[in-house]
Amino acid sequence: MKTRNLAYPLIILLLLLGVGIVEAVSTEAQRKSRHFALAAAEAGVNGDPASSHELYKRAYQLDPGNLSAGYALALGNLSTLEEDDSVGMAESFRMMKEYVDAYPADSDEGEYYAYLCSMVGDYPEAVRVSKRVYNLYPNKSELLPTIADYYMRLQQLDSTLAYYNLYEEREGASTQLTMRKVLVHLMKQDSVAALREAGAGIAANPHSPDGYLLKGMLLPYVGYPDSALTYMLRAEEIAPDNGAVKISLAQYYEQQGDSALFDKYVYEALLLDDLELEQKLELLSSYVEPVLDEKKNTAQADLLFNTLRDQYPHEAQIQDFAARYSYAKGNYSEAAEQIGFAIDQDPENPAYRLQQLTYLLAGEKYAEAVKAYEATPQEIAADPSMMYLGAVAYVSDDRPDEAIAAARRMLKTLAPDSEPGDTLTTRDLKGLTDRQSRMVSDTYTLIGDTYYKMKDFPRMYLAYDNALVANPENVGALNNYAYYLSENNGDLDKALKMSKEAITLEPGNVTYVDTYAWVLFRRGEYKEALEYQRSVLDNGEAPSAEYYEHMGDILFMNGQPAEALEMWEKALPLDPDNELLRRKIKHKTYFYE
Repeated sequence: MKTRNLAYPLIILLLLLGVGIVEAVSTEAQRKSRHFALAAAEAGVNGDPASSHELYKRAYQLDPGNLSAGYALALGNLSTLEEDDSVGMAESFRMMKEYVDAYPADSDEGEYYAYLCSMVGDYPEAVRVSKRVYNLYPNKSELLPTIADYYMRLQQLDSTLAYYNLYEEREGASTQLTMRKVLVHLMKQDSVAALREAGAGIAANPHSPDGYLLKGMLLPYVGYPDSALTYMLRAEEIAPDNGAVKISLAQYYEQQGDSALFDKYVYEALLLDDLELEQKLELLSSYVEPVLDEKKNTAQADLLFNTLRDQYPHEAQIQDFAARYSYAKGNYSEAAEQIGFAIDQDPENPAYRLQQLTYLLAGEKYAEAVKAYEATPQEIAADPSMMYLGAVAYVSDDRPDEAIAAARRMLKTLAPDSEPGDTLTTRDLKGLTDRQSRMVSDTYTLIGDTYYKMKDFPRMYLAYDNALVANPENVGALNNYAYYLSENNGDLDKALKMSKEAITLEPGNVTYVDTYAWVLFRRGEYKEALEYQRSVLDNGEAPSAEYYEHMGDILFMNGQPAEALEMWEKALPLDPDNELLRRKIKHKTYFYE
């Protein structure tokens, strides 16, 4: 639990300084306790909280009746307790309660104790102490909404309203208070009272847009959507440059399906100075996401985005948003350039560095990705996610040795007790989160893929086995392992089992179905292989060169040489350097490799 610094309130020090009055009738232990407490208070004032805490502990041990020392000790204990230490928590609150009940006039500590009680869910105690402080100090009207909030947590809504009303009598009406009271009426399912409260807010301050806006937002919620626009437009009339009003109108027209007016109010909101950049980005994001999801024309979204970028040309957040937007549209090079601008403005931001590598890899700019990885500050490059993307960059740039080195560094970071060349066990993964275990699995998969390209099959098999120990449902490892086994006269029973698992986990993945059909083909199960290979076309994706070649091989073995030739001819333009494929077409027959 977070508490205040151990430089405790002045009231504790003043109480401690009063000990001289009773010095003559105190016991030796009590006198020592007070001296330790004074030293503790002094240490706290001098910025030594650790010494202060130990001195308070000694003071309380000598005299448990020294309640001010006990209170200070309890606060210190709360700052170090584990979240599940219910015994320590209860003891700390008991010690604080003793103090605030013994010294009810100490309003600061009473309020803070009540706040701490509310933080642990003890709202009845928070109410009890807060009300006592208010009764002692009726001028502390700021306590009234706090007490009301505690009552709301207890679902004692009539008491909540009573304290809100009392605060309004003392301090006058405000939009924030009206909103709270409206919420309570809605919690009581009294929409009539909620509307009446909103109307009272307008009457109390008829020249403020806030009351009209609140009622305009409330009306659709209680079943009167047609009346909402009148109040929102009145709010706009009063405050035409109010960002909250523009956002509310934009949301209203979005719900009404009026795209023209929605666009208008989003644009106007983006131009206003009273909205924070974060609010504008959130608004723009709510506009952009449906456009991208529904694959609509992005021209208007581009216009709105450029409007915002013109306002904040040097904000890293804007460049970040621009990069994400470009990436979502498939403009990977543009996304990489934009996140580069963000990095220039905030070079120590690890998220920007990760995005940069992601965009460069997506755009197949492998050499640039390697360069960006190698330019990453050391403390950011030490992050396992960065090391993994660095390994991907190296292997994609045909630099296998460096890829494996980067992958091994990443594995050493997450699983320091394991060696990449050894068989992985579940013991090596102890203490890792599920996400970290998946990262280990993905890294071993990358190592396996790399060793396959290097024709180092024993190390490849070990890497895939380790990948599946870390994550038995790693579909990429299951698929690749199965395919490479089938290509290299490996264990076809094992390959079939893994490939079947992959298509079970992701039945719509055409690459995995192609692998399963190919394993069946290698096993001589030609008819079943043809059935699965044909199912790929039902997915609607454009088949790859590998798919067409496999389809041709499967058709040939099913006694359909003409159809096989047609498939091989479709594969060749997609893989023009495939000499084996050229031989199949030239001789119109299948060749055993």
